[in-house]
Amino acid sequence: MILYIIVFILSVVGIFGFFLDIPVLYIISGVASIIDNAIGTLSGRQNNLITPIIAIAISIIIIGAEYGWVFASLIGLTFEAAILSTTALVFIVYQLRK
Repeated sequence: MILYIIVFILSVVGIFGFFLDIPVLYIISGVASIIDNAIGTLSGRQNNLITPIIAIAISIIIIGAEYGWVFASLIGLTFEAAILSTTALVFIVYQLRK
């Protein structure tokens, strides 16, 4: 649960960094998303990596020409982590309220 909160905070900060053009923020958020996906895959919590792969592919297609494929991948992972960690936190709060 703590990992979801950390990834959520970092991904929101990374999205602000993307829109404010501060590369350090979305780089940190993208690396945190990579670490989260690696931990999830190794621990068995995450069964497949199709969502991060789709996020990377879409971000390279959309913003790859402007940012380059490495930064576009990190930005895509930032948005993917924000969406999935928000969803996970909503489910956790819903389960705690039961």
